Amino acid sequence: MPLKRIKFNNFKNLKGEYNLSDRINIIIGNNGQGKTNFLEGLYFLSFGSGFGSTQEVNVINWDSESRFFSIVGLIQEKENEIKLEIKYENSDATLGRKKFTVNEVGRARKFFIGNLSSTIFAPQSVDLVAGSPDIRRKAIDDVLSLLDLEYADTLSKYRNILRNRNKILSNLNDNVGHPRELVYWNEALIEEGSRIISARIKFFDDYKSEITNKAKKLFNNEFKDLKIDYLSKFFDTISMDRNKIVTTQDLREKIKGNFGSKIQRSLQKEIRAGVTLYGPHRENYEFKLGGTSLRESGSRGQQRLASLIFVLTVFDIFEKSERTSAILLLDDVMSELDSIHRTNIERMLLSSQIQVVITTAEKENFTKKILEKANIILM
Repeated sequence: MPLKRIKFNNFKNLKGEYNLSDRINIIIGNNGQGKTNFLEGLYFLSFGSGFGSTQEVNVINWDSESRFFSIVGLIQEKENEIKLEIKYENSDATLGRKKFTVNEVGRARKFFIGNLSSTIFAPQSVDLVAGSPDIRRKAIDDVLSLLDLEYADTLSKYRNILRNRNKILSNLNDNVGHPRELVYWNEALIEEGSRIISARIKFFDDYKSEITNKAKKLFNNEFKDLKIDYLSKFFDTISMDRNKIVTTQDLREKIKGNFGSKIQRSLQKEIRAGVTLYGPHRENYEFKLGGTSLRESGSRGQQRLASLIFVLTVFDIFEKSERTSAILLLDDVMSELDSIHRTNIERMLLSSQIQVVITTAEKENFTKKILEKANIILM
């Protein structure tokens, strides 16, 4: 189910309609002409938000007098089309508001995001390995939310629980209220938080071989020992490798028990802090090569390639999923690769049936073979 067309209106410096091939699309243009904006528009159709921290109001083309932007995508599903639209409106008198529609019918965001999956590799993707834990948490939450609507719903519930619990903790820190107000929110935090943590751990355990295989296929022995370890205060993931926890339910129950004990022991500490100190919103995962942390000891090049391997593995998972269309977004991926790695990436793209959109400032980064097969979009 490829994305066949996308239309931009007032989205950054983009306006107009573009046709896409169901295979390889290469966007060529100088810096500042909108190549990355094009990819971000595609990302908006997947997640309902951009891949950066920019607020929607700043995405509107400021050269326009209109205070809105819209992105429309058409997905080809056998003989039918699925029309996705996201529209953001803002004025001086009202707060900004996003609207999501599927085939002209309004949808809540959680039902909108299941129609198109995308994963992106961009220059800032190195932060997935080298950046702060919140970047990694967002990445895995985005992936799991697209794969499983129940996870997206659980994540939304957890965030609401966290806001309410933090408000009570802040009040208690100011000597307002009573600790018994936390009883309900503690139970809810542990229940939903355990679901999130167990899903994350299970994801990395289920797909560890895919990550290793992708690394070997693209980069030979250079990344054969690449591994991602999930770091939890409530479960030692080493035990997953030893097969001590064999079912999702066993894993969740083990986490719930440890989570509950930690919350009970740390009540006074959290009151003094005025915020929730433990839970999936504080957890992390780490990329390792040969047992060594790439965040701490890896070169910039190793960190970049490790993040690329993860992005490509995630895309493979999306592609195999039957509930969503999938599109791979590669922003200037070739510019920092040597000729051997470029060849491996091209070989992968040419031999598969995936839909991909790649940007470049230099046509010379690609061979004649792939350029002849690609849909070229000049910015």
